[in-house]
Amino acid sequence: MYGDNGGRGGQVLSAIGDEGYHFEYGVGQDRVREMLNNLRNEEEQVREVSVSAAALEQVLRVAWGFMRLEEAQGGEGYAASLWQSEHEALRKVGEALKR
Repeated sequence: MYGDNGGRGGQVLSAIGDEGYHFEYGVGQDRVREMLNNLRNEEEQVREVSVSAAALEQVLRVAWGFMRLEEAQGGEGYAASLWQSEHEALRKVGEALKR
């Protein structure tokens, strides 16, 4: 729990200060964890990596195959409703590879 947070401690303290009500009510451990997780999620959303197009195409083939299987078992739109953000990410990767 108290391991390396990637230097996010200052960001969490800043966020606590921005909320303002902490002076009166304090900030619980669960709220601090939530803030830290939110920071991690935000960083992950914008993190970029470099991967070969061939590797991405293979991953897309497998992922879309899985989505088609889920569609066959659950009905049209089933997979996209279960994994909305993943579905959108697959679409974006596919579009990027077409460029």
